[in-house]
Amino acid sequence: MVQIEGITIESVDEASVLLVTLLNFCTCIFAAFFVRTFYLHRAYSISGKKHIGSILPILSCVVFMVIVVVKSSLALSLGLIGALSIVRFRTPVKEPEDLAYLFLAIAIGIGYGAGYLALTSMLLVVLLGVIYFWLSNRCESDAEFNLIVDWQDSETPFTAINLALESCLQEVQLIRLERGPEVNRAILLILISSSPPMDDLLKNLREVDPSVSVTFFETQTNL
Repeated sequence: MVQIEGITIESVDEASVLLVTLLNFCTCIFAAFFVRTFYLHRAYSISGKKHIGSILPILSCVVFMVIVVVKSSLALSLGLIGALSIVRFRTPVKEPEDLAYLFLAIAIGIGYGAGYLALTSMLLVVLLGVIYFWLSNRCESDAEFNLIVDWQDSETPFTAINLALESCLQEVQLIRLERGPEVNRAILLILISSSPPMDDLLKNLREVDPSVSVTFFETQTNL
């Protein structure tokens, strides 16, 4: 340990390491929130995106803290392996896209926690650019909604219901179909590019079956 004018080299090194760690941590937080905003606006997930999006910054920061603590200690690294063997998500991730963004949040925490600030930032920008320009073809004016169609006549085929929907909507994707002796239900994901043509849609469905009733809501609405 060398002392120069009352300041030791060891204390200077500790201060510089602390400043670099704080810089990496602030950058990690900013990048994690940027990924959260990107996920909420560009992801195709039909589940509650706000629930997944809210944990992305937390996950990145937690991983950052873990990497900073264990990267200089073999004993702590081995202890981390044992801890991770008993920790897992209790709520299953239903869509692969959500899992990909969770892994991206973990990668952000690992990259910045290991001190690769420039490399992690550059790769993150490139990856999000690829997703934005090539892997996401959604127009900003498009909107996703959930549509629930109920009808009573069991003799009415779903193909007729589907044709009535496709005549008014831009895109229709079946999520679940339930058939019963009294009530039949179809849960669909629909894509529209303008104001919802609900009057025309309901009119076409009533022509197929007068007992039809519909429920219409945004995919991000928590019911």
